[in-house]
Amino acid sequence: MALPTPGEWLDRIRALPRPASGHLRIMNVCGGHERTITHAGLRKVLPDYLELIPGPGCPVCVCPEEDIHAAVALSLADDVIVATFGDMVRVPCNAPRREPRSLQAARALGGRVVPVASPGEVLTLARQHPGKRVVFFAAGFETTTAPIAALFSRTDLPDNLLLLLSARQTWPAIAHLLEDGAPGFDALIAPGHVATIMGAEQWRFVPEAHGLPTAVAGFTPGLILAGLHAVLRQALDRAPRLDNAYPQCVTAAGNRRAQALMGELFEITDAEWRGIGPLPDSGYGCTTTLAERDARRHFPGVFEAAYARRGEMPPGCDCAEVVLGRIRPPQCRLYGSACRPESPVGPCMVSEEGACRIWWSHGVRPTQDAPAGRIAATPVEAAPGATDPGETDPGETAPIERAPDQEARRWVLAGVVQGVGFRPFVQRLASRRDLAGQVRNSGGKVVIEAQGSADRLDAFERALLAEAPRLARPRLARRETIPATLSPPDAARPFVIRQSDGDPGGAIHLPLDTPVCPACLAEMHDPQDRHHGYPFTHCDQCGPRYSVIERLPYDRARTSLKAFPLCPECRREYDDPQSRRFHAQSIGCPQCGPRLTFVEGGVEGNRTLTDPGEALAAAIAALAEGRIVAVKGVGGYHLMADAGNPAALATLRERKHRPHKPFAVMVPWQGEDGLEVVRRHARLDPAAAEALLADERPVVLLPLRADHGLEAGLAPGLDEVGVLLPYAPLHHLLMEALARPLVATSANVAGEPIIADRAMAEQRLGRVADAFLHHDRPILHPVDDGIRRPIAGRARPLRPGRGSSPLELELPWRLPRAVLAVGAQQKSTVCLAWEARLVLSPHIGELSALRTQQAFARQIETLAGLYGVRPELVLHDAHRGYHSTRWARDSGLACREVAHHHAHAAALCGEHGRFREPTLVFTWDGTGLGPDGTLWGGEALLGRPGHWQRHASFAPFALPGGEAAIREPWRLATTLGWQSGLEGPVAEGTGEELALLRAAWERRLNAPACSAVGRLFDAAAALLVPMPRVSHEAQAAMRLEALAQSNEERDGQPLKLPHRRDPDGVLRCDWRPLIRHLHDARLAPERRAADFHATLVRVLCRQAGAAREATGVETLGLTGGVFQNRRLTEGAVAALEEDGFRVLLHERLPCNDAAISVGQVMEGLARLSRHEEE
Repeated sequence: MALPTPGEWLDRIRALPRPASGHLRIMNVCGGHERTITHAGLRKVLPDYLELIPGPGCPVCVCPEEDIHAAVALSLADDVIVATFGDMVRVPCNAPRREPRSLQAARALGGRVVPVASPGEVLTLARQHPGKRVVFFAAGFETTTAPIAALFSRTDLPDNLLLLLSARQTWPAIAHLLEDGAPGFDALIAPGHVATIMGAEQWRFVPEAHGLPTAVAGFTPGLILAGLHAVLRQALDRAPRLDNAYPQCVTAAGNRRAQALMGELFEITDAEWRGIGPLPDSGYGCTTTLAERDARRHFPGVFEAAYARRGEMPPGCDCAEVVLGRIRPPQCRLYGSACRPESPVGPCMVSEEGACRIWWSHGVRPTQDAPAGRIAATPVEAAPGATDPGETDPGETAPIERAPDQEARRWVLAGVVQGVGFRPFVQRLASRRDLAGQVRNSGGKVVIEAQGSADRLDAFERALLAEAPRLARPRLARRETIPATLSPPDAARPFVIRQSDGDPGGAIHLPLDTPVCPACLAEMHDPQDRHHGYPFTHCDQCGPRYSVIERLPYDRARTSLKAFPLCPECRREYDDPQSRRFHAQSIGCPQCGPRLTFVEGGVEGNRTLTDPGEALAAAIAALAEGRIVAVKGVGGYHLMADAGNPAALATLRERKHRPHKPFAVMVPWQGEDGLEVVRRHARLDPAAAEALLADERPVVLLPLRADHGLEAGLAPGLDEVGVLLPYAPLHHLLMEALARPLVATSANVAGEPIIADRAMAEQRLGRVADAFLHHDRPILHPVDDGIRRPIAGRARPLRPGRGSSPLELELPWRLPRAVLAVGAQQKSTVCLAWEARLVLSPHIGELSALRTQQAFARQIETLAGLYGVRPELVLHDAHRGYHSTRWARDSGLACREVAHHHAHAAALCGEHGRFREPTLVFTWDGTGLGPDGTLWGGEALLGRPGHWQRHASFAPFALPGGEAAIREPWRLATTLGWQSGLEGPVAEGTGEELALLRAAWERRLNAPACSAVGRLFDAAAALLVPMPRVSHEAQAAMRLEALAQSNEERDGQPLKLPHRRDPDGVLRCDWRPLIRHLHDARLAPERRAADFHATLVRVLCRQAGAAREATGVETLGLTGGVFQNRRLTEGAVAALEEDGFRVLLHERLPCNDAAISVGQVMEGLARLSRHEEE
């Protein structure tokens, strides 16, 4: 018998009557529960009388500070390596300013700290370093403690492996709350994962000793809803008991073998809980069996000193109250101000199981207006009685006059309110509150009119903002009273959705493409459902949006789906207020929706299958046979091939002329959170996991596990791979049928934009693909997959793509006229800005290719057309050779140039709202034209947007052959060697080539002066990898970083490079000692690569310190393509923060040239505010 779907569980809960108390507070113990509840938006769809309270289920959040102090001290010892789970690396503790406050900070000071994903990795680490003592700092609850026990029960462990155990039991924290007499909750959802080990019976004390309804629940939305249904029934029956709502995995007794193993190695002890204090019988300690591996016994002095520094939470931090469910995250005094994921003060903002981190990542910001227990996805900007000064003149708002029985109001909501299921949400919300009225799209906004009692209208208005659909970002633009002319609700006048009207103009907010939701996937997998196996199954909360929209208002008739009239069954769902497909524009079914076609052609064969089932089966068979298939998706085509088939990879590389550039890999969605296959091949930290599962569904660059099973040909010479999860129903069907990772690389010719049209695909890819899997839903706006890389605790964007772009930012003040910024040459994007809004386009590509230039022009027209904005001023780069600059100067519009690195710095400051405060911004990249006419790329700029001074840079060097030196880095390696006093041939090149190079270098023929750090990376890679020639951008830097990561000692030894001021007062770093060091063949290449990175970190600290000494500046930023390097950036952030600086990194924008167009707007905005218009 099939399990109920989440929607069915929700219907069952809604069908139950309200409890007699009128309110039910339910605590969910586990952080995994809270993550699912928040990210699936369960609070917003449950009845308003249910309040879900996050509880003490985050082991990282309660790990005592003294254990962190001890781990930090051990990591700095000469012969110790500390291994710990990823979250623990960033957990802060109280320490003086000059001492490391986390393991991450200790690592920056030379501490040996290795993040691991499993106990098995610790064993591998200990075996790789027999001369070091490897201390496993293990914090966790019972589900973590059991595999730790399994590891230390082995008889083949190396002698150097030790254990610092900081494990806790889960139930004592709940017992502590209950014994307090005022627990703050009325029912309990117990953690299913813990219960798989310890058994459901462990929680029987809650209903029997304290009379609270209790259910053990799993972690998917459906399983959590099943648990909520169980406790709600208990509350209604007034019969508290223990229900097992997770019988698939949980038994009454649990895993007795695991329990016995834990009992043999660990003993129950009293234990400290951070911020809470000691709880009796709540922790695990090592028994005498493990005495020889107990780190506390090996390092008594370290632990004595750590315990002497035992403390509570940092001042102002309320993590303990959040952990115990006494307050919600936004009620913490530091939430969103001093404490954010990139700069956490308390542990709850670090761990992916911490409530603060979960709420922040879901968009919950500090707000005083959000009702207790209800999560506001965006701040409530206008509560009843207030107006939004940005949208409405208070003098034009009619006063609210209460009628004796009924009154009527009109609301206008702006923001992201179209294409996100907002009108159906409003209809259901009004119907539940017995209000009469209507809702309609009007231009880019939503207009609502409702009639009812004043109290109900007030509650309705609050819920419009606080309970909006997950994808919506509503903002109240206007409120007014209107005549109460509607019949009262009991006269059967319904609340209805009216036809859209109005011209959107510039007020629109485009909806973004979103991945298929769990409910639609469940239907696609249900043999009894009419959507079974249908690769275009969607509802009002998922599916294509931006890629199919013609214009707003967002209705089916204004999308590419207008070619697919709804069948009677789909029409019934479209018109049913209780259906998820109520007024959902992207729906369809096998009878009326888009269809698949398989074409076998191009390289071989000639066969067409128009039956969708046969087409899908043929594509699956082709992929299984090792052939290359071009598959049309949401924003364009992917070239797909078996990622485990070396012959298929070699063929794809040969046909695509892509010998080295890494391929992205799509992996099957397996396991409870979909990440099981990812974890099998890659090391996954919380930031990466969060990014993989986000609505953007980007490609995330992940470090490979030592025992990964992927082919080396996916990412030659690198230690990481780009991974993405299936996001379209079609992807899920392919992945489930093949049950293996697939290459999913953009279907294009090198340097050109992604292909989205069938005819173009067959024409341009006919020599690459063996077959095509087409569908007939037109893609109106091609958009590539985004790319992110976890850096410094956050998955930083490297390429804007599907699901995240067009990206909208708010400007600090209004522009006097509409502006178009056309960006740079590489990683091209364009940016449209008007009034106080800015919109960044999706990734376009490299503008040297004709088709990319055509796509560039189309993208400009697309943004201007969709938003109804015509620019009057064009901002462009100073480089006259860029296509974007030539386009701007030929456009006939007024133009203004913005220096490349000024744009980089302004983009970072603009993203962080720093337009008036002085900031030191390091802009390190490949090259960009500086205001002095030389090639910059290693600059430290001091000031603010519109006012930059060059504080520091690198000593200039010649770039022999210009672009040729970038394509063939041996040339640069050779000339830098000569400039460093090394006379012999130091890199690749024939005698004739070296002679010609020497002559050109000495005469400075076609050898422009350059100060770019990116080019130093090229030279270092040419010397150490070696790499005479590159086949794609950043190949040299990527190989060098991978080489440094393989250094056995992990951290390099920095050189102290000399600095001198030039005649203009710019502090110049002399890089020549570093080049000479790279030639030291006595050191392994891995060591020299690590030293190279460490030295650049020291240069950053030296130049930052000089700026602070001269000006007092305390805030600095890192931007430019060089800071895509994870090793360099994380080392720099840790060292600079340890030195007392506040460090800014990009969060929503890429640090590379994709953000140049945004920076051009920010720089232009600052200049226009000074009335410098031409």
